[in-house]
Amino acid sequence: MRTVAFRGREADLRAPVTELMKRRSLRWHEEVPFGPARADLVFETVAGELVVVELKVRDWRRAVYQASVHQLWADSVYIAVWHSHTAAIDKAALSQAGIGLIAVYPGGAAYLQGAGKSPVLCPRYRTDVVAALRKREA
Repeated sequence: MRTVAFRGREADLRAPVTELMKRRSLRWHEEVPFGPARADLVFETVAGELVVVELKVRDWRRAVYQASVHQLWADSVYIAVWHSHTAAIDKAALSQAGIGLIAVYPGGAAYLQGAGKSPVLCPRYRTDVVAALRKREA
């Protein structure tokens, strides 16, 4: 069976990942700013945790860099990439960094590796982001 390359954009990954993540979330937000960066998706869980998902079609190294920045304020972070690019990802490095992995398929998404608790969470940054989210909702 021949694999067809995905020629979509990051935005095409958004709906499948949101469907997967919203099962355990009260609310979710898109393009959440933090300093000069933006988190693609932020989910607030029933337990009150902030979970970030960085979307990349294939550039998983860039996603890891961005996810690492978001660990400053998020309880946990994931990268989500198109399924055909997951084999190239250094999953041991992701695990060591506490970053989870989501594969996106035609019509859905699935967890491949769970995320750990952020090892560098700064409570003040987290409080600032939560305040900004509440302000967006008002």
